[in-house]
Amino acid sequence: MQNKNVYLIIGIIVLICAIVGISYAYWQLTLQQSGTNVVTTDCFHITFTDSNDINLQKAYPITNSEGASLAPYTFTIENTCDSPASYQINLETMSQEGSIKVLPEEYLKANLIEKDSSNISTNNLTSDYEVNTTIDGAIKAYKLDTGIIQGKMSKTFELRLWLDYDTPVIDEVMNATYNSKISIISSYREAPSNMIMAGAFSTSSFSQYRSNIQTIAFEDTLSPKENATYTYDISASQDGSVMAYLVDNETSGYDITFNQMEKHMPIMIVQVYSQILTI
Repeated sequence: MQNKNVYLIIGIIVLICAIVGISYAYWQLTLQQSGTNVVTTDCFHITFTDSNDINLQKAYPITNSEGASLAPYTFTIENTCDSPASYQINLETMSQEGSIKVLPEEYLKANLIEKDSSNISTNNLTSDYEVNTTIDGAIKAYKLDTGIIQGKMSKTFELRLWLDYDTPVIDEVMNATYNSKISIISSYREAPSNMIMAGAFSTSSFSQYRSNIQTIAFEDTLSPKENATYTYDISASQDGSVMAYLVDNETSGYDITFNQMEKHMPIMIVQVYSQILTI
């Protein structure tokens, strides 16, 4: 009799456990997201093409005007995507065999010209322009230019190298050789909605005044200048969101004022100064 009671109790416990398990399974609900989480990257690609390597034999010191007439090394960078990209152009000094005397860079002049633009730089290769190398086998690198290239646009440059006119007659520059390569460092740059149109200052109406600009001012709001000699819509979208006004200051010069610059001041100042103040 006692054993029957034990079996009965065990049976009841087993039945209760089975019911609980079935109930849990019956009331369990699995849900899932109906949509899909998507992360899509933007396009970023810069192409580089070049021609006419520089090969100066029996070079000797020449003037800047003579150097500017030398046959250039020509290269083009193209932004094949829609978004703008920043770029830095470096000239990198390549290592040479130990038996070859290396010409010290400080006696060289580097002249970089952006074709169809007023962007020209001529510098000695000194420590003031030295940057990190990026090419295998390079021992030094010098920054020649920086800028921004808009989407679906290209820029062509001409590079000339020559021996500085003031190079001293010393043994270290005699029968020496300098080998170098151009490198381009580019990075993605998000285009602000009211980014300035860099080409706005290349128009003939502006170029005739640029050498006489005496002051540059930036204002946070749109404040039209009724006495402006010229008014420029310099927004990339050409919607009047960023404006520039050239005003005769009545002292044989001109002042230029930029409106609506506070949101993207750093990038705009770089573009403005590169377009207006580049010599």
